[in-house]
Parts: sequence; structure tokens; C-alpha cells
Amino acid sequence: MTDIGRSRRLWRRGFFILLGVSVVVIGILTIARSDRKVSYARESDDAAGQNLEIVARVLVAQQPPATRSSVLKSLRHDNPRARILATDSTVTIGNLTFYFAKGGRLDRVSSGK
Repeated sequence: MTDIGRSRRLWRRGFFILLGVSVVVIGILTIARSDRKVSYARESDDAAGQNLEIVARVLVAQQPPATRSSVLKSLRHDNPRARILATDSTVTIGNLTFYFAKGGRLDRVSSGK
């Protein structure tokens, strides 16, 4: 009887220890995942700040109304390694898009896809 009782106690103790360890690990993983989401939110604020800085530099450099060619020239000068995509009516750098009217003057600027 003592061998069977001892065996059951060992299994029961092992089960509860394993259960406790799994609850702790799941809790730590849940906290780590939620912390990662917060850090992504900070990164998007940094990206918005960078976009605003780019727009401010371009518009300050263009005291007469900005045109497509002058905005493109200014962006290429300030960001030589950045990927800048240009069409007839838009200029895109990162997730920032400059829209131009038919006359070539800056119409609006948007951030995002």
C-alpha cells in the first residue's frame, strides 16, 4: 500500500508543479506579447514625426507654391538613399504621398496607404 500511495503522491506533485510552471510561462508570454504591441504603437508615432519633418522641410524650402519638380528635387537632395517614386501627379517617399494638381502645384499631402 505504501508503494502505491507514494507513487500517486509523486505523480500528483509532479502534475501540480508542471501545471504551475505552464501557467507562469503562459502569463509571461502574454505580457511579452502585449508589450510588443505597445512598442509598435511608439514606432508609428516616430514614423508620423518623420513624415511631418519631411513635409515641413519641403514646404519651407518652397516659399512660392511648391511644384512637382521642386518637391522632387528637394526630396532627392534631403534623402539621397530613400526610395522615391514619382508619377505625373504624385511623388511618394515611404508612406508619405504628395499629390499635385494639373498645373503641377502641390494640392495635398497624405500619409498611409
